[in-house]
Amino acid sequence: MILLDNLREKLRFCHAAINLNVMFIQESEILSATQVFAVKFTDILNRHKTLFGPEIFSGLNISKSTTLDCLEQVMMNIKLRLRERYAMVSLREEQLVKVIADLTGPIRACADTILRLEGKVAASPKEALLMLAKKLPQKNWDNILSHLSIAREEREMKKDEGVATVCGLLELLDAMFEYIQSMRQ
Repeated sequence: MILLDNLREKLRFCHAAINLNVMFIQESEILSATQVFAVKFTDILNRHKTLFGPEIFSGLNISKSTTLDCLEQVMMNIKLRLRERYAMVSLREEQLVKVIADLTGPIRACADTILRLEGKVAASPKEALLMLAKKLPQKNWDNILSHLSIAREEREMKKDEGVATVCGLLELLDAMFEYIQSMRQ
């Protein structure tokens, strides 16, 4: 804990300045964590940069079955959180922008993980979601994806777009969830 204590002030500053979030993981926990948090670690394995010390993630492999299980759990959790946040803040529609923006990253990471399971690589998680959306049935997702990007990058939306974006996002999440389930066959 002394090491963490020594970092506290710098971490608080970095979090306030650039919204830095840090994961403190012991080497003995890595294998278990990759199985429990397969989507997060798939993203880490594909985008991390080692700044100091040995490359601790080399040789890690997450099974397709474990990854699909985790994808289903993450997608379900996102849907449940989105509904809960909608109920809590939608009377003040401008507050929905933060909800949408905060969920966009995990949704994009899921899309990237799905494509990687299929052997496809996108330039970024944002591009992965665009690529995956083209494979999903039901509708043209361009409008919803555009609103996700606006919420994430600009942190604002036009009046009356928040509720429509949340509704469309729930449809997108349902389509992604069904797509994940179809990958098991």
